[in-house]
Amino acid sequence: MMQWIKHILIFLLFMSFSHTVTASLGAKEVVNSVNQRIMQSLRNNKALYEENPNQLYSLVQRDLLPFIDFSSFSKLILGTHWKTATLKQRQRFMKAFQGMLMRTYTKSLLEYTHSTLTISREVPGTKPNYAKVYGEFSSGNSSSPKSRVIFEMRKDRGRWKAYNITVNAFSLVKNFRTSFGNEIRQYGLEGLIQRLESNQVTE
Repeated sequence: MMQWIKHILIFLLFMSFSHTVTASLGAKEVVNSVNQRIMQSLRNNKALYEENPNQLYSLVQRDLLPFIDFSSFSKLILGTHWKTATLKQRQRFMKAFQGMLMRTYTKSLLEYTHSTLTISREVPGTKPNYAKVYGEFSSGNSSSPKSRVIFEMRKDRGRWKAYNITVNAFSLVKNFRTSFGNEIRQYGLEGLIQRLESNQVTE
């Protein structure tokens, strides 16, 4: 299960892009631009990132976090618990959840320097400013089958942001909703938040 989570989280990196990417791009074009830009950086600077993991951390922090829709992400994951949470609890959860994603990236990202992501199509959502982008992911290992990927995206302030990823029918939102839901039932929302906060990444 955790290996699947790592694979899915890596796809979120493909949604990160620098501020030079224009807001006029469609969801499909954003993913293609991201894929080329980030993977090139990883391949060209792999030795640097291996020698200095803080550089890799900075890459993810700079290029990823501004372009993930953590508000929608968190709301979907917590479900009914989001409605009953205080504003401060919501903010603390989002910050702690971001830290968890950062830890996963910095530990796993360099394993994917030979991966490829091929985007096939974009399908408009049932509501304005929503879309799904479909693609295929290859790990670079000829013995491993390709994975079907769906990016669920929302246009926020003129820019497309990812709020969920599904790989071979395995949804990141659904997985965390189940695992966090079990933890909340046992320890409460405050217990979950405190557990995430206790493992925060520090610069």
